[in-house]
Amino acid sequence: MSTKKASIDNIAPTRGLIDLSAHSQGESPLMEGYTLEKVYDDIILVKPLDESDDGDAILKGGVYVPKNSVSQAWRVGKVLLKGPAAVNVKVGDCVIFPNDRGLNVKNMEVAGVGKVKSGMFLNEQSLFGTCSPNEDSSTNS
Repeated sequence: MSTKKASIDNIAPTRGLIDLSAHSQGESPLMEGYTLEKVYDDIILVKPLDESDDGDAILKGGVYVPKNSVSQAWRVGKVLLKGPAAVNVKVGDCVIFPNDRGLNVKNMEVAGVGKVKSGMFLNEQSLFGTCSPNEDSSTNS
């Protein structure tokens, strides 16, 4: 009687191959002198919509709170780029995500977007969902 041997090559991945969770602390010194053109796998580049102009505070309940005092905050951002394996969002969507996930970037040139003063790379599985601003919201930029 012959038995088939299992092969790791036959197992389909159930989540992205690029894991950003280990890189969630700190800021990326990425790409001075370069322009980001695309991202891979399920990576998403998000522009936060709930930050102060200097990027040091997060808007919570109408009040700006210093970023370093709210490590586990819900955040809102706009999708600027998405990888081909990110199937639940599209460029331009507003998404909800945790503050303590992903990789922060600053002053990065992005093709078709221009200079992104503040952004965050996330995996699609780090997102909680999509959202839309209320008509009276001041974060619908």
